[in-house]
Amino acid sequence: MQLDKMSLNLRSRTPWEAIDLGVALFRQLAGPLYRATLPSLLLIILPVILLGYWWPAQAGLIIWWLKPLYDRILLLFLSQAIFGNHPSWREVLRAVPDLARHTGLLHALTLGRLSLSRTFRLPVRQLERQSGKPLKARYRVLDRNGRSQSMWMGLVLLHIEGVLLFGLWILINMLLPSHAFQSGWDTIFAPLTGESPLRQSLINLLWVSCLLLIEPIFVASGFALYLNRRSELEGWDIELAFRRLSQRLRSMVGMRQTLACLLTAGWLAFMGLQPSPAYADTTTPATPSQAKQAIDEIIARPEFGHYEQVSQWRATPAFRNWLIETFQYDPWNPKPEESKNESTPAWLAKLIAVLAESMRWLIWVVGGILLALGVVWLSRHISFEGGKPTWRKHTSPMSLFGLDITPDSLPNLPGEAAQQLLAQGKPLEALSLLYRASLSALVHDHQLILKPGDTELDCTRRSELLLGQAGHGYFKQLVRLWQQAAYGHQIPQPESIQPLCLDWARHFVKQEAAA
Repeated sequence: MQLDKMSLNLRSRTPWEAIDLGVALFRQLAGPLYRATLPSLLLIILPVILLGYWWPAQAGLIIWWLKPLYDRILLLFLSQAIFGNHPSWREVLRAVPDLARHTGLLHALTLGRLSLSRTFRLPVRQLERQSGKPLKARYRVLDRNGRSQSMWMGLVLLHIEGVLLFGLWILINMLLPSHAFQSGWDTIFAPLTGESPLRQSLINLLWVSCLLLIEPIFVASGFALYLNRRSELEGWDIELAFRRLSQRLRSMVGMRQTLACLLTAGWLAFMGLQPSPAYADTTTPATPSQAKQAIDEIIARPEFGHYEQVSQWRATPAFRNWLIETFQYDPWNPKPEESKNESTPAWLAKLIAVLAESMRWLIWVVGGILLALGVVWLSRHISFEGGKPTWRKHTSPMSLFGLDITPDSLPNLPGEAAQQLLAQGKPLEALSLLYRASLSALVHDHQLILKPGDTELDCTRRSELLLGQAGHGYFKQLVRLWQQAAYGHQIPQPESIQPLCLDWARHFVKQEAAA
């Protein structure tokens, strides 16, 4: 990936700032985006709208169901536009069959259709072309920072799309003559009664207009969240800063060589020669293959592995019959309302009926979710071994990040022991001892709970609530030095480790006294 050609300003951003960047990206590329993708989108949507004249409700469902396909077409343009390449509408149209076959569209239209974070995860399938176990591992890494924000973004945009559709329909009814206003309200509920297919086709057309406005914002914001997360994981902003620094240094070397060439240009002019300056390169940057190999080695570690088996419950015919006999209600085949208050306007009665049915289903769904959460919570915190319910006790791990953190493996006074190692000329051993002692104190004394796959960054974030601001700053500095030594192979200077040895007892004095 040629990061220096990217038109976006890569820097460290919060997920909400990344969403803001996605909206700004859509505003900047709205014209070229619609010119390139609108023919392909309309080629898919318009036949469905025409089909809606005979099957209006089914047409609206198909338009909604095919949203993941629209997302892939929009992302195809955005992923090339940020590098200055704007594909034409013909190129986008030719790429649609490949997008339908090789980007996980079938899964997106079935099991993943209700996902509100699909545009945040979509670049992994479409741009990285990941699949299988590497895809799940990639999802776990990306989801740690950004997925919740992408879900909230999807929920907000979903409501905005509904408000726009409802507002447009109200506006049309307000522009109608007063005697036609009542029939206009009745048309809102045509999908429920199967009435007026022509008007339902008009509603579908209005919905497509709202969809074409909101969906590009959804895709651009999810893509910006993905780029921000990759920049955070792979240090793109740091890499670009180093590239600019390298180019600046090379230009300075080129200026010196140009001056030398001008001094010799007189006697070389008649030969028609033009000197070619040679640029000094003191370091060889890592190739993409080496970087990918390093990333694969880190992902292959045991702490990144997490497999989960999920079982689903389905209602049996016996349970359905019991539900009907007990409550006189079948949620899979609700009976239509037989009685209706004649004094209430038709449109208001239909509106009340729809709201009542929606609230009934909402209560069932919320109740089911609360019941499921209660069962999951009980299964995690209560054990029924021996036939009696007992609270589960948290078992502290014996090792973290490949390091032994058992109290028996550590000296009674880790700070003083690390200082002695430092005096013996062993800075790496002293730093390792301080790091292991701090992890042991957090896990065994402060009861820090870590999940499988958690990293040093997750451990540092959770330590702030346990150690306070001063202790968190100490631990953050310790982790930074350890990462430089363990992953960057940069042995820190003894002067930077000495204060850590002296301050360890101040931040972990209770643990030290208990030891």
